[in-house]
Amino acid sequence: MCSPDVDKVDTDEISNKVQFDITQLTEKERKALFKKESPEFQAILQDFETKMKDVIEILEPFRKLVDEQRIPATGPVVEYVNIKYKLTLT
Repeated sequence: MCSPDVDKVDTDEISNKVQFDITQLTEKERKALFKKESPEFQAILQDFETKMKDVIEILEPFRKLVDEQRIPATGPVVEYVNIKYKLTLT
């Protein structure tokens, strides 16, 4: 039995790829191309925005209250908020 040559490059596949200069496209055309080539980006962006909204509207104000000693700095809720804050921002 012969083994396939894994180092051999399929030249037909390479020659079928067409490269073009996107600088000649309008901004609208570039955005449409980006959406077509990266359909998952919108969902990732939406997830990021949701998480940042939670950080800004919930976690940071809570942490500020703890820093100002208006809420005790110990306990499971404070620990949970601190962990969620750190995980969200990393």
